[in-house]
Order: sequence, then C-alpha cells, then structure tokens
Amino acid sequence: MKFEVYIKYTEMQVPPRCRKPRPVEYDEYISVCVKEVSAAKVQKAFLVSEYGHEERIVILHKGKLYRQYQRRAIKDDDGSALWRNSDASAVNWQWEFTSYSYESRSRCEYLKYITRLASKFLIVGGDVYERCYEPYYSVTTFGLGRNHGGTGFFVSWADKETRKIYGYSAIDHKAAIEGAVKCALRRGDTDSEGYIRRSGNGSIKVLLPECIKREYKNPHL
Repeated sequence: MKFEVYIKYTEMQVPPRCRKPRPVEYDEYISVCVKEVSAAKVQKAFLVSEYGHEERIVILHKGKLYRQYQRRAIKDDDGSALWRNSDASAVNWQWEFTSYSYESRSRCEYLKYITRLASKFLIVGGDVYERCYEPYYSVTTFGLGRNHGGTGFFVSWADKETRKIYGYSAIDHKAAIEGAVKCALRRGDTDSEGYIRRSGNGSIKVLLPECIKREYKNPHL
C-alpha cells in the first residue's frame, strides 16, 4: 500500500557571502510504502483480549509476530471497546509517520526513520497489523495491601530485547491465575481474588505454542 505523508526537515547550508552553515527548514510530500500480504501467507498465533480493547489477532509472518493495530474510539457510549481494530482505510497515516523531533534533522535522517517505521506495519486482507512480541500474563500490586489498592492480573507484551520475563507464559493460564491469587491473599487483597479468577484484565488463547520462546520466572508459585 502506498500513500503520501507531509514532512518537515532541516538542512545545514552555507548562505551566500557566509562561511558558516545555518539551519534551513524545508517541507515536502513523500511516498511511503507499507507491505501487503494475503491471508494465506500468515498464521494465527494468538487471540488476545485486554480490558477496554477489542479482541485482536496476533499473526505469524516469516518468523515474526504482528498484532492487529488498534485506534482509540472517539467515545464508547455504546458499550463497545474503547480501543478497536482498524483497517488500512481508517488509519491516519500522516499522524503515524509525523515526528516533531525529526523536524530538526536532515531529510536523509527523516527518511531512514520513516522507512524503519513502515517496516513495522503489515497489511493483511485490508486489516492493519503492527510488529509485536509474544503476549504473557503479569501480576501487579497496588497500594499497601489489605485491599488498599489491590492486586492486578494483566496481559502484557514482551519486548525485543528481554529474554527472561518476570511473569507467566501465555500457555500457563491456570498457573498464572493461581500465582496471582496467592500473591493477592498473601498481601491481604481478598477483594481481588474473584476478579483474578475471572481472568482479571485479559486472557490469551494460544494457537501456535511454538511462538512462545521467552523464559519465564513465576515468582508467586
């Protein structure tokens, strides 16, 4: 998919009758290309539900994971999810590729940034996906304990660098819940137990177990 985005950048140039370069601002429209593939070339790896988010699909393409790109709805008065999956025609690509910090850099630097960013997107059957890493379960505590704050159970996402994660693998849903309950009861957060056993703020359905490659530390068991 090709589209145009408007950019501003700065070049250092030597004005006439001057010896020292000075910053000169420029602007132009440039063409950006986001890769498109057919649905037959990808595999569904996970189905992820998070609080306030529409359920989204995580796909595997050439050894890399991509999740459905979501944008924030203007309002959620109808009771639907606040963050919703988006197709390519609804994405504000100008917003995605505008970087105010790069306006003070050269055209070459800005183009490298845009090329790098474009490579993180993938369009499949008209739907937009963004590069991601495997989802997992995490436990977070709030407040002082004894129901002051509480214990939270969330879906989190691995990053590119971390190989050992303080949390629970997506395939260990039951163990993650039991660990979160133990953590909550140890702190005296009895009000959090029911919420955790209902899967807290999210759940993960694993379709391709081989996509789980991180090493997990389960601190609460």
